[in-house]
Amino acid sequence: MHSMQLNGRLVNFEAGQTLLEVARANEVPIPTLCHHPGLESHGGCRLCVVEVTRAEWDGWWRMVSACEFPAADDLIVATESERLSRTRRNVVDLLLARCPETPFTVALGRDFGLAKSSLAPRAEPDDCILCGLCVRVCAAVGAHAIAGADRGVHKQVGPPYAPPSFERPPGLAPAGDCIGCLCCAEICPTGHIRYENNAQGREIWGRSFRVVECASCGAPLGTPEQLDHFAARSGLSRDYFERCDACSKLDTARAFDQQVMGEGTS
Repeated sequence: MHSMQLNGRLVNFEAGQTLLEVARANEVPIPTLCHHPGLESHGGCRLCVVEVTRAEWDGWWRMVSACEFPAADDLIVATESERLSRTRRNVVDLLLARCPETPFTVALGRDFGLAKSSLAPRAEPDDCILCGLCVRVCAAVGAHAIAGADRGVHKQVGPPYAPPSFERPPGLAPAGDCIGCLCCAEICPTGHIRYENNAQGREIWGRSFRVVECASCGAPLGTPEQLDHFAARSGLSRDYFERCDACSKLDTARAFDQQVMGEGTS
């Protein structure tokens, strides 16, 4: 078993754990923005920064992202300090300038004692905080339909290789490789990525999709593009994805019951 100091307390950890994982296992809160347990650590938002040092460093310290930095023996970690508070407040200050009216950023600012940003708000604000979660989950799914486009105040999420925002017509440009799985919308912390399920199907990223229903109960499953993608990616039959989890489990239970009953009568 490995051990390190966390806010003056000796804690144990397993090899391969990050500082964020160790902190959460010991109920020590560390704010995060771009972290999600279902995705690889990214370290992009800098909200989860902590201070690390060692006894032999003679007072020298480093500020690192807790979601990426590996726990190590004899490490001394502080999750709260004036320097850390200043750094985190600066991050939130920038977010409030980018999205001054977004409920998510307003609540985040309140947590850090900021009623509004000290900077001039963006001229045409939206709800995208550029956390990158939507782009990363789209890549994890294997669709790669969206990416970060443009730079600076013009940066936004959209289809790769789309024209710059100042040459783009109003609204989000369609993502041609989108499979309509809604992963990006579900993971978005601010609700910026809009979608609609209606009688005709599903609309997201400027595209319209038909929705496939479960072959047994009629429950909505996903788009044909989504089912085709996951079948090809997993190597499983397309038929496997045309039944909802509840019906698949029921079929498995029935098959198992018939097998047991058959063995009992033989």
